[in-house]
Formats: sequence, C-alpha cells, structure tokens
Amino acid sequence: LVVILRSIEDRRPNGSHGTRAVVGVIIGMTVCTLTKLFPIVLLPHLALQFRNWKHRVAILVVVPILVTAAYLPFRDAGWKLFGALDTYGTVWEHNASIFRFLVGGWQVIDPNGTFWEQSVNGVGGLVGIEDTSRFFLETRGFERQHANQGAARMTCVLIFGALWLVMLWRRRVPFDRQWLYLVGAGMLLSPIVHPWYLLALVPVVLRGGLPSLIVLWWILTAPFSYTVLTQYWVSGTWRQANWSWWLQYGGMAVLAIGGMVHYAIHNNDSLTTSQDSFDSDPGTEDE
Repeated sequence: LVVILRSIEDRRPNGSHGTRAVVGVIIGMTVCTLTKLFPIVLLPHLALQFRNWKHRVAILVVVPILVTAAYLPFRDAGWKLFGALDTYGTVWEHNASIFRFLVGGWQVIDPNGTFWEQSVNGVGGLVGIEDTSRFFLETRGFERQHANQGAARMTCVLIFGALWLVMLWRRRVPFDRQWLYLVGAGMLLSPIVHPWYLLALVPVVLRGGLPSLIVLWWILTAPFSYTVLTQYWVSGTWRQANWSWWLQYGGMAVLAIGGMVHYAIHNNDSLTTSQDSFDSDPGTEDE
C-alpha cells in the first residue's frame, strides 16, 4: 500500500504519471491482493487516479493477470483454494459491529427469517436456481445458519456495493481516503474482524484527519477482542466480552460524535465571523 501511495504521488511537472508510477501501482496492488483478496475491489478506483487511458487499461488488465499467474502453480486444487471463503462468509462471526446490529434488526422485523428466505428463493427461481438461500446459510461441516444471519450478510453486501459506487463516482477523492473509507467500511460491515485485519489501514491512518483518528483508536483497541481466548481455552465457548466490544466501538462512536460537534461549533463560529464582517459599516470603520 505504501508503494501504491508513493507511486500515485510520483507525478511529472505537468501533473501526469510516468511508466514508473504505473509499474509501482501494478506491483503494489498485486502484492496487496495476494496478501488479502479484498483489495482487488479497489482496482477500478485505483486506475481512475491516472489520467492516461492507456495507464488505466494497463492497471485493470495486468494486475488480474499477475494475480492469476501466482495461483497457477496450485491450480490442481481447483476451487478448494477458495474453500475457506465459504466458511468465512456463512459461519464465522467475531468482533462485528454494524453486522451485529443488522442481525438484531432482522430478528425484530422477521423473527423466523421466512420472509427473507422466501424472497431469496423466489429471485433464484426466476433464473432456475432452487433453494437459493442455501448458498447463504449452509456450509459443509457446519449446521445451517439462521436466516437472519444470511439476511444481515446480504444487507452488508448491498450497503458496501452502494458505497463502492459512490466512491467510484467521486473519483477525485484521493486514493488514500478511498482506501480508508472502503476498506474501513468493509471491516465495519464484516461479520468477523480480527485485529490483524486492521493493519491494512495503518499507512492511510498516519495521514491524519478525524476518520483516521477514529480508525487509529480501533486499531489500538481491537487486540482486546482476543480476551475471548481465555474463556475458549477453559470452556470451549467462543463469546466475546462485552467490555472489549464497547471499548472499541463505543470509543469510536464517542470520537465521531465529538468530532462532529467540534466541527459544527467551529463552522458556526466561522459563519458568524463572516456575517459580522459583512454587516459592518465601512463608513464607520473609515472614521
């Protein structure tokens, strides 16, 4: 990520990028994707940071080719290479934030999950796929999940998709901010957030700003979620302590609210000062 950011900033005097910047971005994004697949969703946003359409095409084409080439030596495994994603997507839950509230919300709206399950199956039936909901609720070796968990996951995907499109449309937003917002939002919407996931946000957090301060608090407090291990080792029960959850997300909420209040007060003072200057009588000032 550091290589990507430095490459984007490597501009010619006229503001354009050279070949070195394109190569740096391609290498950086390829390594990012091979470390964790998620960054590949930001590839279009990264390409739009370049003015030259040839550079954009090169980034959009070469990065997937290099990622695919890295997987070729293990091609005999087939789709089993990505088997963990199925378990991750339908079973594991730990240290979630927004996802946790969405599960509770769906529980209130549709306690048995029948409305969501029937809706998903109905949509699948239109394209000839029966019992579509099983793709969201079943994983081999694990018991079937409650429909509201599947509904919450799908809701998170839709929210993230909308944010992804907004960031793509607002392509003038610097890439370090786009990374912070999209990767950060992805983790806030994720059903599982291990502390080391947040390392992907460290380079952009160091660039400052209120969002960075909020995420920095998250990075520093997330390791406390692993206090769950002491209970797991003793009783085999995986249940996160409430205090570790509130320490992270309660603290983030306090910082966000405090930042917004500070901005509102500061902005109001600026408007008042401007209005006083506008209303003053120039003739009086001259005298």
